[in-house]
Order: sequence, then structure tokens, then C-alpha cells
Amino acid sequence: MTATGNALTRITFNATGRTGRSIDALMAASGDNKTDAINGASTGRDPAVLCPPGRHRACPGPRRHHPRRAPSLTQTIEGITMSKIWWRLADVSALAEHAMHTPTTNPRSTTAAPALIWEQNEAGDETLRSNGSPLWHDETGQPHRAYALTWRHPASGRSGTYQHAHPGGDLVLLDEPRRGRNLRPVIDTIRLGVESKHHWLWIDPIAWPSPVGTADHRDEIVPADATWITAEVEAAALDDLSYPAVIVEDYEGADGVLPRFTRETVAEMISELDDLNHHPATMPGEFPTVTFDGDIAVISWQQHSLSDERVLEIDRCHPDADGLYALGAYQWTWTITRRR
Repeated sequence: MTATGNALTRITFNATGRTGRSIDALMAASGDNKTDAINGASTGRDPAVLCPPGRHRACPGPRRHHPRRAPSLTQTIEGITMSKIWWRLADVSALAEHAMHTPTTNPRSTTAAPALIWEQNEAGDETLRSNGSPLWHDETGQPHRAYALTWRHPASGRSGTYQHAHPGGDLVLLDEPRRGRNLRPVIDTIRLGVESKHHWLWIDPIAWPSPVGTADHRDEIVPADATWITAEVEAAALDDLSYPAVIVEDYEGADGVLPRFTRETVAEMISELDDLNHHPATMPGEFPTVTFDGDIAVISWQQHSLSDERVLEIDRCHPDADGLYALGAYQWTWTITRRR
């Protein structure tokens, strides 16, 4: 079996005139038997912007853009392999529990054991679904699926997907020990990830069938041959406020561009989101909250009901080797305000 679009080399940045730090910290999180960190229920949505056109909620005047300097590029390339395909753990864990607890497995499945069916749909998306029976259908009557969140390169048609050897996809067996590697069953890995409040599940197709893990953050964003450019970007999730960034040229993710920001820019986002969330016209949970936990940026959403109010963490963003943050990558739809 072969993997397509997975070779990745790291492009380093110099955001503040400092030299890039070692990539050892990034590489330390990889490994077949490691559950790095994350669960949380993600909505994956951009809230509707209800303020009048040309204004943002926290300011009575016209929406302003930020004429700050974007991070500079050093174009240092170090060899890192981007091999994993990533899903939201909250989406996958529900499907895994369905497969484990339904009375029988799908008679159309090739195995009687509880499993996730890993396949591509007609649109070319990598998906996971339960082989349990009765089947779990979505609101359209189709099998309920978890969709991988990956990059696309429209000009070449490349994407971060896997070329399955079998037309029907592959089976991720849930409760069978992974022999020869001393790895726990996949269902135990998933449940441990949920218990550890991880947010992502990954499969490494290059080393398939064994490497499946979870993590609290996503440390692989784009492939090796990407070119980085400076730009001003905005997202509806942040009320269309714009920020300086470096983005991957001609690549897309979450229907938008994939940016990285300096810590100073993230701190400004935090301040402006606080203003938005405390504005009288803002509905509870309309905008995310971002806080720093040491050097880690933590993204959360408020959830409200008639009897409950809580803040739900949905992702963590670690700084890369040069101190840049891919904040909101594969979470929010970032668009280019203007190129720099």
C-alpha cells in the first residue's frame, strides 16, 4: 500500500529576529504507542456574525484592520515527515462506542469484530464510520461519518489522503490487541485519549495497520513542498477582525488558508475576543475564547443550557520551533484580507 501527499518537510520561520529553536520538541510527541493529549467536543463551526456590515461587535466604529508587521520568513528547511491523517477525537470516539455497543456488526462488513471502516467517500474525503448494526445514520439518511481534516492543493489536485489498497477501504479493529508491537487495542487508545481530554485522533498510513494514537494538539499542518508568504487574514469566528500572518501559498484547509501567527498577535486576538465576549450584544457562546496556559494557546467555547453553563476546551495550539502558532488551523475558516 502507498500513501499519497504525506511527505512533509518542516519550513522554519524567524518571527522576531531570533534564530529558530530545535525541532526536537516537535518530534518528541510522535510515536506509535503514544497518546499525546486531547478530547473535547468540537463544533467545528464559524458562528454567524450578527453585527452590521462594516462593524465588529466590540467597537461602535467601522471595522478596523491591523497594520502590524507580519512574521518574517527564514526559509530554513529541516527534514520532517508528515505522515498522519487527523480526525477530531470527539467525532471518532462516538462512532467507536457505537461499534462496541451495538448488538451485532454490519452483515455487509468483512469482519464480525467491532471496527471502524476507514474509507474515502465519493468526494475523496477520508472518513471513519462504525461497522455496528443497527447502522447509525445522519440526518440525510446516510451512514454517520467522521471526516478527516486535511489540506488540499487545488492547482495540482493533491490532498492529504491515503490510497487504500482495497476499494472498500480498511478496517480499524477496535478490541483486538495489536500483536508484535505491545500496543493496546485501539478502543483503549481512544478511551484513554478521551479520559486525558485529548482533541485529535491520528492514523499513520505509512506504518498502517498498527499506528493509531491521540493527541491534545495537532503538530502537522502542511506538506514539505509548501511555500510560505506573508498576508493579512480574517475569520468569521473572530468577527472578521484581521491579523498579520504567514500562510501556506496555494494550500487550503477548513475551506480557507492555513496561517501561523506570532505570540504577540495571538495575545492581541485574546484581548479582542475578551472584548467581544463581554459586549452586551454578544450571545453566549457566539465567539470562542482563547487563553494562554504557559506557552500553549487554549481554544474554548462557552456552552449554555437552561440548567448549565460551562466552558468547553476544544483544542490546544503549541508554538512551533520558531514560536509561531497555527491558531485555528482546521478549526476556523481563515480568508485573506490582503496580501503583504
